[in-house]
Amino acid sequence: MDYEATSPSHARRAPPGIFFGWYIVAATIVLYILAAGVIYYGFAVFFNAILGEYPWSKAATAAAFGMMQLEGYSLSPFWGLLVSRFGTRGPMLVGTVLLAMGCFVLSKLDSLLVFFLGFFIAGLGFGAYLTAPLAAIGNWFRARRTLAIGLALSGFGLSGFLAPVLDWGIQGYGWRAVYVAAGAAAIVLGIPLCLLLRYRPEPYGHAVDGKSTPVDGDARGPRTDAESAGRPLTAREALRTRAFWLITVLFAFSFLAMTGIYPHMVTYLTGTGIEPGLAVLGITGLTVASAVGMIGGGALGDQRGNRHVLIGALLVHAVGILIFATVSQPWQLLVFVVMAGSTAGAFNSIVPALIAEYFGTRSFAQILGLVYAPAPFIWFGIPSSAGWVADHFGTYRPAWLALAALILAAVPLALMLRPPAPPTS
Repeated sequence: MDYEATSPSHARRAPPGIFFGWYIVAATIVLYILAAGVIYYGFAVFFNAILGEYPWSKAATAAAFGMMQLEGYSLSPFWGLLVSRFGTRGPMLVGTVLLAMGCFVLSKLDSLLVFFLGFFIAGLGFGAYLTAPLAAIGNWFRARRTLAIGLALSGFGLSGFLAPVLDWGIQGYGWRAVYVAAGAAAIVLGIPLCLLLRYRPEPYGHAVDGKSTPVDGDARGPRTDAESAGRPLTAREALRTRAFWLITVLFAFSFLAMTGIYPHMVTYLTGTGIEPGLAVLGITGLTVASAVGMIGGGALGDQRGNRHVLIGALLVHAVGILIFATVSQPWQLLVFVVMAGSTAGAFNSIVPALIAEYFGTRSFAQILGLVYAPAPFIWFGIPSSAGWVADHFGTYRPAWLALAALILAAVPLALMLRPPAPPTS
């Protein structure tokens, strides 16, 4: 039962004006900026500062990043089930509190064990962010769904603007104080934003895309979806299709390279002769390019087809990683940022949109969670492996070349992708 959607206090007609779905998109952007800016993209900034204080190996420290991804994505089916049953806001509130708790624990770390504990708690909360807002947006939009998802996910890219802020805070007040401030921001700003989220439009007097105003009623009834040839697929039905497994593998392969690069980016670039300040700005540029790619990829996906955009993005992304492997000048860093960042952003918006397009939205949260779940078991060892390569060979370059080759290997799989046949019953 969707308690959020069926609560009597919420079954009221929405006022005229801007379609409320865009408010959900806007709230999601800010939530992603807060979460990704500190826990995900901000890891590289904290990574460099913490290694300067503790004599831990790069491989051991980077493993915490892999663990966080493993939790966040592997628990996505669990969060998807909670979203399907309770709506969006409850899971997001729990996830936000867990993220804040993780930051507070990290501010007190004095050992590698506590470092892992902090990211373990934060990773639990991060899983809610990966599924709950996108499930709501998938329900509120259809014609411009990929664009709406891309706009919402641009918060991940825009979070790169926090990298210089975090660096400034760490230089001036220390990384412990910055973690405390981040946890406080999650509570003070994150909780009110979570309360803005709504799972489905119907109980609020809206229709999908805001085209008309339906009669208020129980939103739990059957929903038709022309995208899935008559009716949406259940999670069980989706699992029996080739399209589901191809999308799952493509999602995992699409982010292999960036999973390895993000935690090591500042350390790698400074080792190639790039100025430390420029290396930190490289994170900002990469995430801003990612935000542009999420929006641009979403718009292109709606116009040209999500599958075609995915194929092109894989090819461009691989070339960008090859350039990163040979970077020694600022202009090369800029080319990498534009190519790899924009295409990584496109992957983020295209994959959820493909799920909604191929399987419908009734079980979207559960199917999205199932697509996300296997990926972290592949990603888990990537940051640590890249650190091992650097520790033992004195350079990250072989790791980046291997990751570029794996991205190219995913292109034939994308060429095989087709919508599933409609269910027979």
